[in-house]
Amino acid sequence: MSEQIIYLKTPTQLPSLDAECYILDTSLDEDFLTTFINQALKEEKITLFFGKDEQTFAKKFGATGIIIDTSIMTTPLKDLTPIRKSLGKNSIIGLITRNRRHETMLTAELEPDFIIFKAWLDGLDKTTELLNWYNDFFLIQSALFPLEEIDHTNIKKDFIIKTI
Repeated sequence: MSEQIIYLKTPTQLPSLDAECYILDTSLDEDFLTTFINQALKEEKITLFFGKDEQTFAKKFGATGIIIDTSIMTTPLKDLTPIRKSLGKNSIIGLITRNRRHETMLTAELEPDFIIFKAWLDGLDKTTELLNWYNDFFLIQSALFPLEEIDHTNIKKDFIIKTI
């Protein structure tokens, strides 16, 4: 059974912190983020920022780390080095990879804490095959990020990202 990571994309009421890890969208209201991060820190939960200027938000709010989409980076290794230094050695970095073997191998070489695979109904068989292959060969943990309702029971993954 895979663990759940909660992706907070809309500022609803403050959820109970049942999961161990939360991804916070940078578009969320700063008052909500302040309240959520303070509660999460008290309960020793992992908090990661994703979106525009995720690094700035992580530093400003004292989050555990960030999520980066490597498909928007022109030179991922060169781009990631100063980000790691800026966030500090204990920060967590998750990288979103394109759903192709070659790109996934290159992303794994960047040594993130975990790799995120996006999934849609269209192309789910290809994503399932990729994730099953990845988890047979790589030690870096994987997270499945379904962007629509899918059956993920037969997909090898360490985490499932649920958007609320």
